[in-house]
Amino acid sequence: MNNLTAEIIIKQWSDSSNKATELDTDLCIPVFAETAYNGDPVITLLLEDKPHTIADMRSVTVTVVEREAVLPGENWRLSFTLHDPSLLQAFAELCLTFMRRIGEETSQKRAMRNVYDSILQWKRMLKPMPAAVPMETLRGAGAELVAVPAIATALNTDSLDVLQHWTGPEGAPQDFIFNERELAREVKAVRRISKRVDISSPEQLESEPLALQLVTVEMEDDNPTSTDVKTLPVIVEEVCKTSSDYLEAKDIIEDGLFQLGIPLFTDMVQNTGFVIKEISFYDVRAGFPRITSQMLPNGIDRVRYSIELDAIKPYAIASNKEQHE
Repeated sequence: MNNLTAEIIIKQWSDSSNKATELDTDLCIPVFAETAYNGDPVITLLLEDKPHTIADMRSVTVTVVEREAVLPGENWRLSFTLHDPSLLQAFAELCLTFMRRIGEETSQKRAMRNVYDSILQWKRMLKPMPAAVPMETLRGAGAELVAVPAIATALNTDSLDVLQHWTGPEGAPQDFIFNERELAREVKAVRRISKRVDISSPEQLESEPLALQLVTVEMEDDNPTSTDVKTLPVIVEEVCKTSSDYLEAKDIIEDGLFQLGIPLFTDMVQNTGFVIKEISFYDVRAGFPRITSQMLPNGIDRVRYSIELDAIKPYAIASNKEQHE
């Protein structure tokens, strides 16, 4: 790989005529340069285990395909396809970054962590800084992450499994969707003084045929120097420590926060604290007070409303008060 340059990779794409060319046979993960049917350049990695989800980017789509392995350990195909030819040089540099980081390891699992980290680093470096993170967004993300270990315990699974089903950053109707279990979980931050939970759309509390639960996280804003206060970076660290794979959990969380426009290193995020009081679960079933899309008259397509917490007490199934030393 010492003699490989971006220009050589670009030449491979221009000369390959859809034929995949392995760029370095000494890497623990085979990396290929090839072209799609329409001529778009593609970087392909062949993997033993299924990679975790990588969101599409503005100019690059990411696909994961299970394949019949020609050689042992090549069961999955992870491909990055560039659609903007003006970014060809940068795309070749990204390919070199993948290869260099893969070359630092001898196991595919550790090498893929390096690949995930590389993608996040490129995204963070070039993403414009938001003017400010809305407090509602920050509280909502904090509540979703605080709920992860509690949801894992309720489902008798691992926090990593729950994070792999975290759909909140993708704008899905519910924050956690487990299609294979036919379950969904919607998480809401609530304040004790307000005694209500805010619902931002009719779709949030309808998930048929999935069994839906509403999870409320009672959290109050406070100064991060106060006792028992947790900032978002602290919450992230605690969730990762409950996972069976700390690094993969952190990759998923940081990628999700990135999609939400929340950079962990800003002063606002570092200096905004929350006191976590109680996590409660409610079955959203027949009789649960809610507005569904079927109830809306013609011509009305957006509805925000609040539910009194007292009104959903009969549907409560679990409660987990935080224990502070």
